[in-house]
Amino acid sequence: MTVKSFESLKNNQVFFYDISAFPQLWTDKKFSMNNIPREQNGLFICVEGEIEYKTDDCVLKVKSGDIIYLPKGSKYTVYFGTDASPVTSYLINFSMKDNDGELIFYDKPQKLLSSADYLTKSFKQIAFVFSSANNCSFEIQSHLYRLFNKILSQKYTIQNETFPDAITKAVALLEDYRNLSISEIADKCAVSETYLRKSFKKYLNISPNEYRIKTRIEKAKNLLLNSEMSVKEITYLLGFYDEAYFYKIFKAETGLTPKQYKTEN
Repeated sequence: MTVKSFESLKNNQVFFYDISAFPQLWTDKKFSMNNIPREQNGLFICVEGEIEYKTDDCVLKVKSGDIIYLPKGSKYTVYFGTDASPVTSYLINFSMKDNDGELIFYDKPQKLLSSADYLTKSFKQIAFVFSSANNCSFEIQSHLYRLFNKILSQKYTIQNETFPDAITKAVALLEDYRNLSISEIADKCAVSETYLRKSFKKYLNISPNEYRIKTRIEKAKNLLLNSEMSVKEITYLLGFYDEAYFYKIFKAETGLTPKQYKTEN
């Protein structure tokens, strides 16, 4: 079994098989995979609540809308929630291989996307197909390929365990669609604006405002292709000032207007 990066999906032919999918409701506060390592790969989306994945050398904090990859063979303990509220989620288990044989993307749990609530529908669809009486392997495979393609289209992946706490908090604020200024975000993160800007360049090779714009445009692209929302609805959902401004920023990033992008893709 080989370990490859998630981004290698773009250039490799990967075959998914032995796929299963389930909705989950967690009322217990702890679950361990330390004694029995994962038998398959897992793709997990948190629908409601807060979760922590703990391994020997890291802690991965998960909130609603986060998508997590759980590699085959990994060991971890999961802690669900900080209060009495249940945690809900969807889990897809699968095996995969390429021309080199069976593979995994990483050797420990990894966050693939933040604030990806709009992909919950895709997880639900796969779980529905799996549970249906006429479960067809070709159909469930096609849905999983489409889901991976949507995830790959998000180029600016955040993996919280690799960043200082202030940068992690700043990223969450930038993805929150409130139009806070960079100085306001720095204040909320208890750091100077200069430190925040330099840290974004260091860790993400991009400015805070560029990160905010690119993240929103990536989500807009997904909503245009995978939802029934109008351009006006997407404009205000993602915190743009008005449609004209959204059109201007979208075309600057993609070379197309939102309507052209939807038509041509």
